[in-house]
Order: sequence, then structure tokens, then C-alpha cells
Amino acid sequence: MASYGIDEVPDYFQPILERIEELFDAWLVVDDYDDEWVQFHVPRVVDQSAIAAIQKNNQRILIGDEQKTFQILCPWSVAQGKGLCLHCLADTLAQVEYRAGVWFY
Repeated sequence: MASYGIDEVPDYFQPILERIEELFDAWLVVDDYDDEWVQFHVPRVVDQSAIAAIQKNNQRILIGDEQKTFQILCPWSVAQGKGLCLHCLADTLAQVEYRAGVWFY
């Protein structure tokens, strides 16, 4: 599986991903991305532990309007998938259809 650096994803994702790296004092791995989604994981951190830490520090990770225009998601169990997703809610329809913030699914 290919992996990417933060500098390869669209610019609007980069500050959030950098703040997540700062939170864990570790680099993260971008597993896949497009204009709307970034799939990533923090090496040596269980996904559910990572999302719990991000939830606890939500105000530090999603700043200002990012709290209305991004969501960070994690599967509840490994059976549902692996990794975390950063989702850009770029337009009003997406902001109505999806719930911004940090969530398990």
C-alpha cells in the first residue's frame, strides 16, 4: 500500500494534519486522499485511542471555521475498517448532510 506525506495532500487539510502530529508528537501516515477525504493513521497508536485523544483536544485540532467545515472519523471497531478519515465539508449541502466534528462511526 502506498503512503503519502502531509505536503502531498491539498493545502486545506495540511494545518489540521500538522496539529494532529503535534498532539501525538509523532508523524502520521497518509494512506490515501482526494479533494474531499484524507485517510490516515498514527503509527504505533491504536486508531480508537487516536480518535479519543483528538476528541479530547478537539478545540486544539479544529480551529475556528474548521469546526464547521471538517469532520474526523474513526471506525468503532476494526471490523468496520482501519485508520482515521479527515473529511472536508466544502459546501453548504455537505455541511447539512454531514455532522462536523470528531466522531466514531
